[in-house]
Amino acid sequence: MNDIKTYLHILWKRWWLISLLVVLTVGGVYYYQARKPPRYQASVRLQALPTESDNVALYSSYRSVGASESVRATRDAFIQTLRQSSVAWKTIQELHLQKTPADINYEMWPIPDEQYVVVIFYEPTATLARTIVDTHVRNALDAFRKTRALPVSESRKFIDQQVKAQEQALSVAQEALTKFRLKYSINSVPAEADAVQATIRSYRSNQQLAGVKAAEAEALAMSYRRQAEGALKSSEAAEVRGATATADFYRSLAQSDLSNADQQSALASGQQAAQRRYDTLIPQMESRLAELVGVEGQYQILQDNVSHNRKQYDFLLNKLREAKIKEDQALSAGYLVWLDKGDRIPVRRAPTQMGRYLAVAFGASLLVGILLAFLLEGIERAWRRSREGTSR
Repeated sequence: MNDIKTYLHILWKRWWLISLLVVLTVGGVYYYQARKPPRYQASVRLQALPTESDNVALYSSYRSVGASESVRATRDAFIQTLRQSSVAWKTIQELHLQKTPADINYEMWPIPDEQYVVVIFYEPTATLARTIVDTHVRNALDAFRKTRALPVSESRKFIDQQVKAQEQALSVAQEALTKFRLKYSINSVPAEADAVQATIRSYRSNQQLAGVKAAEAEALAMSYRRQAEGALKSSEAAEVRGATATADFYRSLAQSDLSNADQQSALASGQQAAQRRYDTLIPQMESRLAELVGVEGQYQILQDNVSHNRKQYDFLLNKLREAKIKEDQALSAGYLVWLDKGDRIPVRRAPTQMGRYLAVAFGASLLVGILLAFLLEGIERAWRRSREGTSR
């Protein structure tokens, strides 16, 4: 209790010092803030968009970044770009400002809010505030888009080189297959072999049919000749009897039978000639089939090589299209949308911080005054004890 009374006595003893310090500090702060020119604030609002990846993976990855995580990453990366000295210098040079990058960063307040970024600038005039915030955000967006597009641009260049190399490999494989086809006068070995086998089967069937037809024609020719011989004998017998008309009929019948016999003989000769032709054609086709069977393995290797290179080329070509789309998206939007670019937020006068500064000045000066009062009291008591010790 005595300690409290002692403390209160010290404060009461030097109340004038505490009051003077508080009045001077609060008055100085008030005078300084009152003389400051008014400031205006202009702001823009942007929205970050989710994206799976900034580059193009040739093969599937084990983990994909979530939408909210990618949005926060885009938002934070853009805020870092806003604070870059290179971006600030570009804004200063474009607007011919008498400022430094530190001044730009001091006057700028980027406020993150989930997927949104609000950028606020405080300037002495409304026109300057709007001009600086628009110019600086535009410059930051340009720099951010170039930075964001760099990984996918490098991926596109690499994939483009791979596409050209694969295109060359595909061209070489196709040329080898074309030379093979021209050399053996075929388009497809399996299809050609099937066609040759079908032809051989057809030739053999036709050869057998020709043999049957030749035998049938020879049998008919012999039958017609026997009939002709019988008709001639009947004609001779009729002439002996004096039956001239009957003799003429049998002679005519014999001539008809002989004519038919000659026709069947000719037909048999033709079928036999066809048999002999098939005897020549079938070995030729069998030789062709043996040749095709011999080169089937080589053809399959060439065909598989073309198919493999084409699949690789199509795969890389699809990846190149994906890379170009992502590169265009990164360069044109950068996964950030300037929401109020067409409908600008009006410039407002920045609220004064007079009350806050006065409260801080009052609290700080009061605390310093109390500490100074106790410090002076301690010094005074030490000085008294020193004098008392000297007088004794």
